[in-house]
Amino acid sequence: MVDGRIVDDSVLILAAGMPRSASTWLYNAARLILCSVSSIERDFSCGFIDDWDQIPPQKYRLIKMHEYDPVYVEQAHRVVYSYRDIRDVMASNYRKFGFKPAMETADFLIRQHELWIGVAHYVMRYETMLEGKEDIIGQLARCLGFDEIDSATMVSQLDALRYESPGPKNENYHRINLYHRGHITDGRHGSWKEIIDQSLLDRIVEKYRNWFGNNGYPTDDT
Repeated sequence: MVDGRIVDDSVLILAAGMPRSASTWLYNAARLILCSVSSIERDFSCGFIDDWDQIPPQKYRLIKMHEYDPVYVEQAHRVVYSYRDIRDVMASNYRKFGFKPAMETADFLIRQHELWIGVAHYVMRYETMLEGKEDIIGQLARCLGFDEIDSATMVSQLDALRYESPGPKNENYHRINLYHRGHITDGRHGSWKEIIDQSLLDRIVEKYRNWFGNNGYPTDDT
């Protein structure tokens, strides 16, 4: 980095997403697609944005991140992004990390969403991914410039990934696939009903009713 800018000649791909929106799945899907080509795999590195200084500056680099950063976005050749009903995001964050749902969190998620959605070359809706992973693989592959991908095999490979998978890891996550221990907590839509206080739910829906409606999330059952 020089003056906050990326100055090497790497092909930078950002796998961004709301926390707990299958952003790690999307990152790994992009990773497996890219590495399906031997010439890319031989000159490829990947990892989480917080480990940037430890990620080798190979020609092809795939970086996972959540918070929008214009410096990296400006340098990216492709940006892929995942999102989810923000109520489920907050509920999942509470189950996994103990982060208490709050209006400020909802505001932050929406602000970040609007930034990412404006620059993403490919957008994955969490609930749509659950309905058809092979379709998502095909769409993502085309975004990354690949015409033919064995989507069924790739979905099987993705479903097998865990923190316990072979490879380097720290106490928090696997260094390559970036999964935490017990990464998936509850994939259901609507699990927020068991976690988020009703008064907070009402305030979130009132403020962001249009966002929920535009993204196909019901607001009459909260």
